[in-house]
This record gives sequence, structure tokens and C-alpha cells, in this order.
Amino acid sequence: MIDTYFDIAKHIVRLSMPDGWMWETMLPSFRPFHVASSPDGQWMCALVVKTEKPAANLTNAKLLAEERQVLGDSLRLYRLGEGGYVADLRIDPNGETFRMMCNETFDEVQAYIGEAGGQSIDALRGFLMFTFAQAAVLHRTAMIHASVVMKEGKGYAFLGKSGTGKSTHSVQWLKVFRDAELLNDDNPAVRLEDDGQVYIYGTPWSGKTPCYKQIGVPWEAYVRLEQAPLNAFARETGTEAFVSLLPSCSAMRWNSRLYTALCDLVEECSARVKAGSLKCLPNEDAARVCYKGLNE
Repeated sequence: MIDTYFDIAKHIVRLSMPDGWMWETMLPSFRPFHVASSPDGQWMCALVVKTEKPAANLTNAKLLAEERQVLGDSLRLYRLGEGGYVADLRIDPNGETFRMMCNETFDEVQAYIGEAGGQSIDALRGFLMFTFAQAAVLHRTAMIHASVVMKEGKGYAFLGKSGTGKSTHSVQWLKVFRDAELLNDDNPAVRLEDDGQVYIYGTPWSGKTPCYKQIGVPWEAYVRLEQAPLNAFARETGTEAFVSLLPSCSAMRWNSRLYTALCDLVEECSARVKAGSLKCLPNEDAARVCYKGLNE
């Protein structure tokens, strides 16, 4: 096995793959995050790729979720009776089932992704994202579903359901503000640092937009978008800000330890980061209205 290390939001992820498998070819979006080794010999989570599917006794397992079009066409998540989790992923409805087995805190993971190449690449990317998202919450870090732009060295995240227009709104910011730059277009990570500041980071996962930046900036604001026939901004604080952020965060709701850590993190972030809601059109004026509302 060959060990490879990645630095994502200042957390080290270790990936172990069979000899001869080339991570650079399989995971090109991870190249900016590659580091030679773990600086202190430690890592937040480790995923080991297996050439044979790990055996799992699902007789007494509890089916927690069955999702479609999340990591792929079909994902089944089980809680094992003896502890830990199993995720079975099928990208092609008639294709192979890939399997991931995790401990309670997702810092030790085994994954079967078939042969190197083809759908295995999608499976590996998905399993790595799932692993990171769960393990990170115990380290005051969460992945959020958002599009993020940087302006004046600060991060602005746009939240909303799929199809709301998060990416479109980011594009409007890039058009209106010459100093604006896209940080991530789908799955950034937010981290509460030891000094109390909240930072937002680029990750190897950016949806359909190839934007993979090993950068972290202070998180200035988040805005939940809603399509409307006008542009209207409203500031949010307290419970309202908390409720706006929580649905966009990735963490296992069925694991009380992880979910409690996520809620604590969201509470801290919503108290320290500006928040708002924007009813908007897909035009440049929406970006102006949003920025003005956040800075008044």
C-alpha cells in the first residue's frame, strides 16, 4: 500500500491505495491539497482502499438512509449492530456496488471501489468527501453546500436548495466586483479556529465547476437565496441565522455525538459571521443589493 496525504482546511487526510494506483490520475482535483507527509505524524482521518469488498453482516444492521443522486445513483447507509457504519454505493443502477466501512467517528475507513478507473474514481471521490465531512465536525469544521466568492480577502457564501441559483449569484458578484474571485462552487469547508475566528476554505470538491483552491480566508457572511421577481435583502441574527445555516451543513444526523458537535459549531458560526436572506433575480443588481445589505 502507498500512503498519500492531503491538507484540507488545515486537516490532514491520509489515503492508502494499492501499489501501482496513481492518485494524481484518479484524483486530479486533490493535487493542490497534496502534502509530502503529515507534519506531526498524525491525521484527522484515514481511508484505506481495499481490492476486495469488505464483508459486512447486515442481518442486524439498521438501514438509516437510502438516497438517490447524492453520491451517485443509489446510496444505502447502514448502522451496524456491533457499531460503525456501512455505505453501499451504486453509481450505475445495473453496475457494481461499491462499499465503505467506517468506525463511529469516521476517522478509520475502509473502501472497496473496484478496479482503478471508470466509476471507481467517482466512488473514491464520493467516499473521501463523505468521510471528511463526518470526521471534521469533531474538529470544529464542517462542509457546507454553498457557492463562495472572495472579496477584499474575505469569504461570502451563498446557500440554498439545489437549483436556487447559488452559482449564478456568484457569477453576478464576479461581474460586478472586479476584486471578487471564486473560492469554491459547491462544497467549501468552514472552520472555527483556536483564536475564535471562523475561516472558510476551498476543498477538492467543487461540483461541476473546476475550482480547487488550497486557500482559507476569514468568513465574512453567508446568505440564503430565494428566487423572486425582485431583489430584496434582509439581515438575520440569532435563531434565524442558525436555522439558515444548519440545513446546508453536511453531518450525520443519526450519530448524536457528531450531530451535537455540528449544532455547537453552527451556533458559534452563526453568532460570529454575518447572515442574511436574499430574494433575488439572476442579475447583477442582486449582487449589489446583497453586498450593500451585508455592509450597511
